[in-house]
Amino acid sequence: MPKLKIEPSTISFNVGINACAERGQWQQALSLLRHMREASMELDTISFNSGMTACEKGGQWQQVFWLLSELRETKLQPDTISFNAGITSCRIGEVWWRALQLLGEMGQAIVEPDVTCYNAAITACEKSCMWKQALLLLSGMWQTKSEPNATYPNYNAGISACEKAGRWQHAVLLHSRMISMELELDTVSYNAAVSACEKGSQWQHALRLLGELREAKLQPDAILLQCRNQRMREGQELAAGAGAATPNGRSTR
Repeated sequence: MPKLKIEPSTISFNVGINACAERGQWQQALSLLRHMREASMELDTISFNSGMTACEKGGQWQQVFWLLSELRETKLQPDTISFNAGITSCRIGEVWWRALQLLGEMGQAIVEPDVTCYNAAITACEKSCMWKQALLLLSGMWQTKSEPNATYPNYNAGISACEKAGRWQHAVLLHSRMISMELELDTVSYNAAVSACEKGSQWQHALRLLGELREAKLQPDAILLQCRNQRMREGQELAAGAGAATPNGRSTR
């Protein structure tokens, strides 16, 4: 009985590339894509998406952009998964402007950005301390149908961006908005807001937030809490000293 010769197909290669993507094995994924080209096999959007996801998980953001460019050169249309991989890679490479560019390209390609896209872009801005851009992206979510689906990671990234830039007022406002929208607040939400207040010497706001954190039965980072408590005590001592001084600078004690 003659042996059957099974030829690999695009589907079988896609399965292999996707398996590499799940494990972050970007080199193996690129190798499979190269074999497909050498065998003159047709690469589809799934092939490129799986390859980009593998590279993104492997921290190879430049390879992601290269694959996205290759996808377009083959006259294929990138989808939400393609853009998600690209925008998430911007966080890794700290190229926040590229994340905003990709979001704009999604509009031109009539691909609706989802919450994951926005969160990746906001996080990319947060990593580069671009707090204004992060807030603009959050505002864009509020003005679109993505707003009801906004989740606490979006806001946490926004609060963290404000914290890194020393914008405690904006951090507190975002924190308050999360409460008004009945979003789930976690330790990251409180820690970032407390840190922003601490950097702005707003110890009263910081103490209030720490109190809310405890009421929510959440545990702050031990080292962070120790640092904050020390700064809060320093703030209280300075305030007490200022209140005890007379207009001519003499102590009332």
